[in-house]
Amino acid sequence: MLENTSSTTEAPQRKWLGVLLSLFVPGFGLIRAGHIWRGVVWFVAVQVIWVFALLLAIWRSIPSWVVFAGFAIALGCQLVMLGDSFRPGKLNARLCLIFAAAFFAVICLPPAAQFFSRAFRIATDGMAPTLRGCSHGPADEIIADRLCYMLSPPKRGDLVVFHLPDGAMTKTPDDPPEIFFFQRLVGLPGEKIEIRDGHVLADGRQLGESDGIPEVHYTTAPPRPLMPDSRVYEVPHDAYFMLGDNSPHSYDSRYWGYLPAANIYARVSRIYYPFSRVGVPQ
Repeated sequence: MLENTSSTTEAPQRKWLGVLLSLFVPGFGLIRAGHIWRGVVWFVAVQVIWVFALLLAIWRSIPSWVVFAGFAIALGCQLVMLGDSFRPGKLNARLCLIFAAAFFAVICLPPAAQFFSRAFRIATDGMAPTLRGCSHGPADEIIADRLCYMLSPPKRGDLVVFHLPDGAMTKTPDDPPEIFFFQRLVGLPGEKIEIRDGHVLADGRQLGESDGIPEVHYTTAPPRPLMPDSRVYEVPHDAYFMLGDNSPHSYDSRYWGYLPAANIYARVSRIYYPFSRVGVPQ
């Protein structure tokens, strides 16, 4: 009697171990249970479904409810996979080594999704009200699209994620290794950009909403060592001119100069939080 009780109490523990293993390495609980190909299929399927959901998120023409539905489906598949992993099994030294290697790869190697998308939190109000920082409530959290600039060059009016040029910012030891900025691309390579009476002109033509430039009163900046002329800017052929929508409070190309094309990282695709702000910023 005692022997039977012991065996029935150990089985659920072994089953839950399969769920725990699959939580860290999708499908590994099935591999542990002897269903190797089933576990491998689940591992691949979970990765593909999450990548597909992220592709929906960076596709700006897709409605936000479709994006949330895609993430709900991906989460549902993840839960089904964990339920399927609730099986008894055994771990030997070889399986432990395989699990350790797979877990290390999942944690340390960049996920495939980071090659074409990335999430960010807006820290400042330099792009308000298009992108809001944390000064007046929850900061906007966004998904950025890295794939678009692999396929085509940046366009005027794009909301761009980028690194500042060398020498434009003094970093301290407390700063993160990568600092990203979020601003609007206004000037294209080779153009002459002017700020006049609150408007932006490119080669003498006033830019407006049809160019992707919102109705913002742009201010001129005092002369700086990097930008001695505070009204007229001649953009080099391998660079862009960036401005923040919150012009009086934006540290942009008026201060630190032109943005090299190599410093562009991604395009802002959509806001996913807070929920009252969900959508594609323009």
